[in-house]
Amino acid sequence: GQSDQATVEVPLEFKIYSANFRFNSDQLTRSGLDSVKVAADSLKKYPEIKVRLSGFADFKGSDEYNCNLSWRRVHTVHHALNRLGIADERFSAIEGFGVDAATQATLRAAAADTVRAWPPRQYCPGDPFP
Repeated sequence: GQSDQATVEVPLEFKIYSANFRFNSDQLTRSGLDSVKVAADSLKKYPEIKVRLSGFADFKGSDEYNCNLSWRRVHTVHHALNRLGIADERFSAIEGFGVDAATQATLRAAAADTVRAWPPRQYCPGDPFP
C-alpha cells in the first residue's frame, strides 16, 4: 500500500560560541577548548546531526595569511572534536573563510568614520591542510 509519510531534511545550524584562539594562533584558549568540549557533549546526545565546521580570522593581516589561519583554526577544532569522540563521518564540511562577517560588522560599527569599505566575507578555497 501507499503511505502518507514523507522525509524532509531540515538544515540545523549548531554553533560553537567562544571557540576562541590565542591571538595570531591556531591554539585554542582554555575557554575555547571548554566550548569545544560542551559542543562535543551536545553532539554525542544527537548522533544523527552532521557538523559543518567553518574557520575564521580577524581583519589583521593579508587575505592569504587570514585564509591560512582560518584553515588551521578549523582543523584545530576538527581534531579536538575527534579526540572528544566525534568521528569524521559526522562532518559534512570543513571550510575556511578568512575574515568573518560578524567581525567585519563589529569593526565597521566601531570605526565607522575611519574605515570606508570592508571586503565581503571571503571563502578560502582549497584546504591547504588536507
